[in-house]
Parts: sequence; C-alpha cells; structure tokens
Amino acid sequence: AGQDCEYGWNVLDADGKISGTPGGAWIQSNETHVLREGCVWKSEWNAYACPTFAEGYAQIVFRGTSTQMANPPSGSGITKTGARTIRGIIRPLGSTKSGPKGQMQGDGKLVMHNVISRRQYAVEFYSAAGLPATTPSPLRINIQSSNAGDWLIIAVPYPAGTTFSEVVDEFYPNTVRTRVSSISELTHLNYYFDTTSSHLYLLTYNFDDGSSPSDIFGFKSSDGGGYKSTRITASCGSSCNPPLNGIPKTVTVPKAFQGEPYVAIMNGRQSLTNPNATNYGKAFFFFHPNAVSGQRELHYKIYHDIPGLTNTISIKEGAPGVEGSTLSLNIPVGNTAAVGILALTRREWEALASGSLYVSVGTGGKEVIRGRIVCNGGCTKPPKSALKLGDACKPTYETQTIYSNTAFPKPIVAGSWDAAKSTSNYANPNFLCGNSSWSLVFSSTSASGASWWSTGSTGLVIDSKYKSIEFFVKTPVGKRGPRIGLNIYKEGASPSSTSIDVLPSEIDNFVIDDLTWSRVRVSLTRLALAGKPRTIYIWNHWTSPTASLLIDEFRFSTEEAA
Repeated sequence: AGQDCEYGWNVLDADGKISGTPGGAWIQSNETHVLREGCVWKSEWNAYACPTFAEGYAQIVFRGTSTQMANPPSGSGITKTGARTIRGIIRPLGSTKSGPKGQMQGDGKLVMHNVISRRQYAVEFYSAAGLPATTPSPLRINIQSSNAGDWLIIAVPYPAGTTFSEVVDEFYPNTVRTRVSSISELTHLNYYFDTTSSHLYLLTYNFDDGSSPSDIFGFKSSDGGGYKSTRITASCGSSCNPPLNGIPKTVTVPKAFQGEPYVAIMNGRQSLTNPNATNYGKAFFFFHPNAVSGQRELHYKIYHDIPGLTNTISIKEGAPGVEGSTLSLNIPVGNTAAVGILALTRREWEALASGSLYVSVGTGGKEVIRGRIVCNGGCTKPPKSALKLGDACKPTYETQTIYSNTAFPKPIVAGSWDAAKSTSNYANPNFLCGNSSWSLVFSSTSASGASWWSTGSTGLVIDSKYKSIEFFVKTPVGKRGPRIGLNIYKEGASPSSTSIDVLPSEIDNFVIDDLTWSRVRVSLTRLALAGKPRTIYIWNHWTSPTASLLIDEFRFSTEEAA
C-alpha cells in the first residue's frame, strides 16, 4: 500500500470478484489523469477500483537516448516511485499544470505510461536541472498494449522556429508524414506544428483490423502489435529546450477517428432462456461510419462475469422478448473480456441506429444474459441506397454481359446456373436473375477466381460508353463474404494487367453477406482499362483463404461508379 507501481499500471478485474464490482472493473494506479466517475479509492491497495468503460487503456511510449532523458536532481519536486525515476509528465490537453497528470518512468532511454485511449495529451521531459526541457531528437513515439482502433493525439513541445527533417512511421514500408498548415487537417498520415504553443501534434493509432480474438484478458490486440513507431528528427538536435507555454488546448478529432457511442447493459432478466440468472455484463461500442479502412466499423469492448473459456457472444437483431436473428456478427471469443472490430453492412448499421440489435452471451449453447444496444448520444443512420434490385435483371441503362452461363476454363473452381449446380457446393442456390450466375468457391489464398476469356488472343473491344464493371453478389447462409479484388489482363497495353482491391464504397451493402444481394460497381478508369481486356478475374484477399460467393449479372455498365 505504501508503494506506487510503475508506468501508471492497470489491472482488469474481469469478473469483478476482487473489487466487488458486478460485471468487472479496472483496478488502476493513483495517477490523477485516469480518474473518472465511479472510481472508488482502495487505501489498502493505494489504488482505485473503477468501473469498466468505453475507451479502455493504451500505453504511450517515448524513446530517446540516455543523455537526453537524464534523471532530475533531488529537490526538483519530481518524485521517485518504485524502482525507477520519473523522467517526464503527461497531462490531458486543455488542463493546467496543477491539474491531473501522469508521472512517466523509464530507464534513461525510454519512458512509458498507461493512459486512457481516445484522448489527447501533452508531454514534458525533464533535464538534469529538473525543468521541462530537452525534448529528445530523434524521438520515437508509439501506442502499444492497446486494442485495435485505439488512438491518441500527442502534443510534443519544441523551441519556437523548430523545423523537422523527418517525421516517419517506421513500419514496412516506412511512411513519411507530411506537415500540414492547419490543425484541422491533422490525420494519422501527417503532423502539425503550432507556432503559438510551440507543440508538434501527432495522431498515433493501433491499425490492427480487430478481426482476430484479443488476448485472453481482453486488454490488447492478440499479437500485441498493430502499432507503428513514429520517428521525429528536429532541427534543434540536442538543444530542443521548449518554452514554458503551458498546456495546449484540445483539438478537433479527425473525422475517421470520431466514434458514435453505444452501450448495452446485460443481465438475465432480458434473457428468454435464463431469466433468473444473476450474471451481469456491460458492452461498450464506438461506431465509425468514416473509418480509416473505408469500412463502417463497430469497435466493441464486452465485459461479463460468466466464468469459463467456452462462452459465446453474438449480436442479434430482434425486438425485446423474442428470439432474434443472427446477423453473422459472432464475436471470436466469449471470455469475460472481449475486444475487437466488426465491419457492418448497410442493413446492420440501420438496425444499430434504430435500436434493433442486442448482445447475447451464452454457454453450452444456452443464452445466459442479453442486453439491448442503445445510442449514447449523437448517432447517425446510413444514407439511403439508390440501388433498385430490379435494375439487376432488367437494367434501365446499357450493359454488356461478360459471362452468360457457359463453362469456365480450368483450373477455376466454379459452378454454373444450369445442371452443373448440383456439383457446386450449394444444394439450393437462389440466384438473383439466373442469366449470368455461378457459385464461386475459393480454395486457396492465391489471387485466383472466376475468369472470363475473350475469343482468340486479340482481346475484347469495349465501347467507350461503358464506364464500369458491375456484378451482384451474396454469400451462402451463415457466411460473411471475403475481401475481393479484380484483375484484368489486357492486349496492347502497358502494363499488361491491373489488379485492385474492391473498396467498401464500391459495394452497395458495404460488406458482402448472406442476407442481401449487393451490387459491386468498379470504375473502368480505376482499372486502367486502356487496351483490350482479355482475361478478367475476381480474386479473394489472402486474409480469406477459403470462401464462397454467389455471383449474378457480371457485366460492363454505362453507369458511373460511386
């Protein structure tokens, strides 16, 4: 009780039994910057017991050299805690020097501290004189021990007039960040130097896609990765002594990182099969309609007190008091803490915004607790789709069919709409139109798929009136679609082939699923269709080694892609 632990540590009491908190709690250090509503002081621990919350924690790490991060002298007011010495202070943007703070510790080359994710902080380093000075150069910053999608905005002090020879994300391939002239332009790809406060602003985030299970305790991404180290080299070199300008104000969070908050309180009273269950849980969500990935992402943190490692968690659609329908939104792990990201379809976004979704947690095939997902302020609905499925079978615009129920060349694995369908892995495929339809089975991670070959070796002449390639796609029941791409081999063109990922914005439903026929429409300009196409492939991304699709109406279109 008389000692502080290092780095502003946090411990997840997953089921809440240690802290006596239903549904789990965080046992956190006595650092003032992480205090929030509901925290209870535990003097015997010299720490707080705080309820689980939406943002969670991340660890911010600063790396310099031993001479740049010297120990402050005795009497400087910087206190030693544990085995290491305080070498810096981190404070929330918009606060004051006398306000909440975190005291960072390290070994002379590295300092780190646990902070609340999705927040903004200013850092100060300490010189041998015990004053905020000598910002290291080069300085490396990264966000580790974090969850997929976690982000931080960090303000680093430098002397007035400082320029930067490089601000580089050190992750293959290295990415050079550009300097922007306004803080409103700040993103994860650039940086901003405010000449008034003499602070460099940087947004760092965990870029893991969140599709894999988190670690067993739900604290971070499964591999501990998903982050880039950003290297900053300043013109002030070893003399980066910033002025004492106070703590900068908070800044507007870039659109891609603005999440719409949702929450679900789970208990047995809402369960149809176990209404007397005393178990309890909380689920926190941030919905990102403009995520960096281009997907409509639902970031989740789910906590509950049902013991065991074989529990199941799913998100279903349905009214209170009835068994809902599963939307293929199954959480990869059902442990007492589960974190990750789900990519939502247009329909799922609509159901989320309208309050039609709920979280279900069960064990042994039986639901134990459930809770409805409700908006916690400022939630939006998806834009209306302009797609009319009638346009698939009887389009009101001109098209040129690429495939019309004929055989595919080997070694492509595909089944046509006619008698061959009985060998295509789908007993009763319900195609949309049945004019140019097939069941496509990907059997490896290679860039292969269904292809169309023109007659002879001269390629097919495409009229300039055609602006896009389009097709309609769906998956078998209970399956989520893979990420797909298009590849075209061309005669008389250089390069002779073009390969691209199909973007979520090019899929009307955002994600390919089993509930909705979705149109995929890709611009011929993006495919660089100069020359005559000879072979057109649909391929699956390496993250989906085996996948299946139902495809219909594969054709060129006079309509422009979105």
